[in-house]
Amino acid sequence: MKQPAAWRLFGFVMTSALMAAASGAAVAQTAPAASTAKAKELAGLMAEKKLESYAARVGEGTSRYVAVLVVPNVQILLVSAKYTRDTDIEYALYHKQYSNAYQDLRSGVFASERFLVDDAQLDGLVAAPGKNPQHDAIMIEKERTVFDGLHGDGKGRNSKKPLTEAYMKAFADADAKYGQLLDVLILQLKTAKLLDAPGTLR
Repeated sequence: MKQPAAWRLFGFVMTSALMAAASGAAVAQTAPAASTAKAKELAGLMAEKKLESYAARVGEGTSRYVAVLVVPNVQILLVSAKYTRDTDIEYALYHKQYSNAYQDLRSGVFASERFLVDDAQLDGLVAAPGKNPQHDAIMIEKERTVFDGLHGDGKGRNSKKPLTEAYMKAFADADAKYGQLLDVLILQLKTAKLLDAPGTLR
C-alpha cells in the first residue's frame, strides 16, 4: 500500500534527525577532549625547560596546590590538593624542589581533598581509547575512575558497567578540572613567576 506523501515526508525528516543525532553523538565521543591540547603544551614546555616535575599554587590566597610529574613519552601524573602546612609547599616551590611538592601533595599527611590524574601518553583524557591498552584514570580521594570506554545501559551483560550518561558526565567533569589545573601550570611555566624571598612564606 502506497503511503501518503505527508507520511513519507515525516518519515524522511525523522530518519534524518535520528541520523544527525547519532552522528553528533559519535563526534562528541571521538572529538579531542578539552585537556588534549593543554596536556601536549605542558609536556612541550616541560621538555623545553628540561623539567621532570613542577608545582604551583592554585590561585592567590588559597591552600590548594597542583604538582605534576612528566615521564617522557609515557605519561603525565598530576595531583592537586589542599595542604594545611602550606609553608612546606611554599618552601619547596621557592627552592624549586618540585618533586618534593609532588610527593607531599600526593601522599603527605597534611594533604586533603586530593584530585589525581594519570594521563597515559601525555595527550589529555580520552573517553573512548578503543583498542589502546593504556587507559587514562583519575582519583578523587580514594575513589578511582578508569576511562576505558566501557559503559552501557545497565542491563544484561552491561549490568556491571557504568551507565553511558554517568560515564560521560564523569569524564566531562574530570576533563574540565584537569584542563583548569593544566592552565595553572602552563601559565606559571610561561611567566616563570617566583616568590620574592623566603620572608614572604606563611
